[in-house]
Amino acid sequence: MSRAMVAILVVLPLLALSAHANGTPRGASLPRSALLSARRWLLAKVQPRLTTLEPGKLKVCLYAGFPPAAILFPNGTWGGEEVQHLTSFAKAHNLALTVVEVPSFKGIWLQPGLGNCDLAAGGISITPSRVTELGTRASFSTHYRADARALAVRSVTASGAPRKVVINGPKDLAGRVILVTNGSTAETDLKARLKAAGVTATLHYTNSEDKAGADVAAGTVLKGSKEPVFAYATGAEGALALANKLKGRVAAAWVHCLMLADGTEVPEHLGYVARTPTTSNKRDTSLLDALNAYVVNTKGGPQGKWPSDFIKCPPAQNGTRRF
Repeated sequence: MSRAMVAILVVLPLLALSAHANGTPRGASLPRSALLSARRWLLAKVQPRLTTLEPGKLKVCLYAGFPPAAILFPNGTWGGEEVQHLTSFAKAHNLALTVVEVPSFKGIWLQPGLGNCDLAAGGISITPSRVTELGTRASFSTHYRADARALAVRSVTASGAPRKVVINGPKDLAGRVILVTNGSTAETDLKARLKAAGVTATLHYTNSEDKAGADVAAGTVLKGSKEPVFAYATGAEGALALANKLKGRVAAAWVHCLMLADGTEVPEHLGYVARTPTTSNKRDTSLLDALNAYVVNTKGGPQGKWPSDFIKCPPAQNGTRRF
């Protein structure tokens, strides 16, 4: 007999006896609160035992530079789409989520394999080079949503007057100053496209999407530059969020698919990274397996639909496909 059946056969009679002892008439429906308590108890008993760095805890490496994936609030608490998603996963497995803040995005996907956390999150795209980097010590989960590349562009003139923004490709970025996150797919995509087009632009690194948006809106002249910041290269969801937040000063432009360093244009999928340690010559994938099952069962995300799911990036056919 399975553990689930044993748990059900044990808990339901006890729950009924407890309810009747507290005044619930025989034959009456059990209170919703009692049923929810029973469900939580059952889940905790029948869920597979997961290997984590610390018993009872799920340590998650988070990068706060790509809201709304992960958001670090001024009071020190964390929120955002992925944080909410993983908090629910942790609760389903009777684990307490604890955050390990990673200040720089580059290499965050390597942290679980290095033993610094159980999972990594914060807007991490699955790419062939990153999969290779992980080796056997960690692995990407099943992807939970799609995204695309875009620019958040200043939509006002120096005097503050509205300006129409039209960007059809890398040639429209010649000579411009563009902000990008070090190690991100935005950096990979932008460098590959500029190189393919034979165009030169000045790239500056940033670790804050909000700060980048503010610099774009203000046309900030960065140290070492003569020209103001023109755009911030990021995910389509991030560009749209900045355009909404800085309405009238920043616009989302040039939504397109990801181009890898070799010039291949591909769909972009985001995933979590799970630690898969090897003990006694056997790779432990208990955490990864449970996470994959959870992602599949909650494909729509914490709100029922990931904001970026409307962006579709089919693979290129018959040469490079432009968006």
